Amino acid sequence: MSRRTVRRTGGGSSAGARVLAASLLAAVVAWGAGCATGVTRLYNHASFRPNEHFRVQFLLPEGMVARPVQISSLLLLPLLGFESEEQSTQWMLAIWQELQQNLPGIVRTPRSDGLYAPYTSARNLVMDDGRIDGDELERIGRLAGASHLLVVRVISYRPYPPQSIIMEWTLLDVKEKKPVLILAGAMDASEQKVLNAANNYVNDRRSNPSTSGNIDVVLRSPREYSRFVSAQAADSLKAWLRPAS
Repeated sequence: MSRRTVRRTGGGSSAGARVLAASLLAAVVAWGAGCATGVTRLYNHASFRPNEHFRVQFLLPEGMVARPVQISSLLLLPLLGFESEEQSTQWMLAIWQELQQNLPGIVRTPRSDGLYAPYTSARNLVMDDGRIDGDELERIGRLAGASHLLVVRVISYRPYPPQSIIMEWTLLDVKEKKPVLILAGAMDASEQKVLNAANNYVNDRRSNPSTSGNIDVVLRSPREYSRFVSAQAADSLKAWLRPAS
């Protein structure tokens, strides 16, 4: 496969997915904007539920019921929207680690020296109008031998306290060459509900020596915050992704 330039046209299903993603993101941003931060940090107030931060939208024909997606091999592509490769790599590793909890041995990332690695850059995946190129994603999936691809796009990111991020995850079925679902959400460390979630996250993982037991470290460290947010997003997808039997 020769090096290609970004195309200006794309399939109808991709366009429809982008419209749905934009609508979902707009709803998420509006829904999260009204949350009061509060003067004190009520770390011990356990009110967190996974769907408070991320929502899943299935892209199904009318009348069809959403069911867990059977996955035999999931390729997580380099994240789109970060200013530096270091940020993208840091978040990709965090997401990969969290997805491995539910799909052990099934989630992969492109090898830096792999045959298809040069084609997974933002320049090669995103068309001039901002939509993801479905044909190119399908081609990468076939080369990698993956049943599904996961594309993570960062809409907004603040890497300093109070940290915040808005992002969308799109799961693509390689064989069908179309998106299956979109997860979208926002997490802003200035909001009380995010502080509550961070407190629960630290308490749940305190026994893990690789996880910091200090909530302030989680909220201030870009690396720890990426692990925290990735855990919330992956938890929202837990019920909808299954290893293929």
